[in-house]
Amino acid sequence: MRMPWLDFFRGIAALVVVAYHFRTALGLPDFSFGYLAVDLFFVLSGIVLGIRYTAAIENGMPFAEFAWHRLRRLYPMVVIVATLVAILNVVGVPVGQYMHAWREGVWSLLFLTPSLSGSGIGSSFPCDSPMWSLWAELASNVVWFAALRLGKRTTVITFVISMLAFGVLAIHDHEFFMGLDASLRGVVSGLVRALAWFGVGYWIALRKPKPIAHPGWLALALGLCCVLFERHVVSDVVSGAAVVLCGTALLVALMTPRPRSVFVQRLCTGLGMLSFPLYLIHVPAGRLAWYPIHLGMNVVVAHLLVLGAAGLAATLVNEAIVGRLPTHLRRLVHKAA
Repeated sequence: MRMPWLDFFRGIAALVVVAYHFRTALGLPDFSFGYLAVDLFFVLSGIVLGIRYTAAIENGMPFAEFAWHRLRRLYPMVVIVATLVAILNVVGVPVGQYMHAWREGVWSLLFLTPSLSGSGIGSSFPCDSPMWSLWAELASNVVWFAALRLGKRTTVITFVISMLAFGVLAIHDHEFFMGLDASLRGVVSGLVRALAWFGVGYWIALRKPKPIAHPGWLALALGLCCVLFERHVVSDVVSGAAVVLCGTALLVALMTPRPRSVFVQRLCTGLGMLSFPLYLIHVPAGRLAWYPIHLGMNVVVAHLLVLGAAGLAATLVNEAIVGRLPTHLRRLVHKAA
């Protein structure tokens, strides 16, 4: 069952991340809070896990079946992104700011294995930096599956430990920006970050807390927290926590109501479908903007056209693959389970 306003929120969060990564090319202000949308993605993923899979896992769902459901939905986009990167590398499209996009990075994408450089410099997924969060989400899925299978007490312990570890790392680093670096510490801290906010989403799905205020007021509070983060009124850890917690409160308020307008419902669903493909493909797709820019097109217009076309195309291909995966593969997984 889809929740239209959660889809809407997911789509807006994806657009925020895209704008954050291409703020210079698009002539946008240097808004530093943009990366916090990733933390809200983790909260959303925890909500999805809690609503769709908690009862099934507790009742004995085999891990192979659980993994099939998650990979069936998420992995096709990995293949799409890896294919695009391979094509861009073969035809020689300049990497521009993505100087670490070497050929071997395609295998890193396909096998979802973070690249660890000796110096820790660069992205753990050099061909597509946002891929780190998908790796962290899938790893969190495995951890939470095990915790749920062992019982609710284990889930509480998992959440407490991960949130405490995340807090210690955030205070030490003076920020929430962790998980991207090509180092063992970066990979581990990214997993801790995902586990912590994943646990918040799971708690929301399990407890179904009531909204603390009207969504409009919560959206206003979220915007105010973003401004405070940008102005550095308080430390980035405090203001970052305020942004994510206000966003989480807004998510709770958006879970139950449904838009009355059919058009709005379809708009929300469309944004939700676009969010994941756009989020995962926008960095390598940005390389394609070199062509129209080289031909004299305005930089902002070129990036908007390329990113919009790539996001839409990736969404259509991804939905077609996910909806038409051969049923016999599913039967094989069930038989193995």
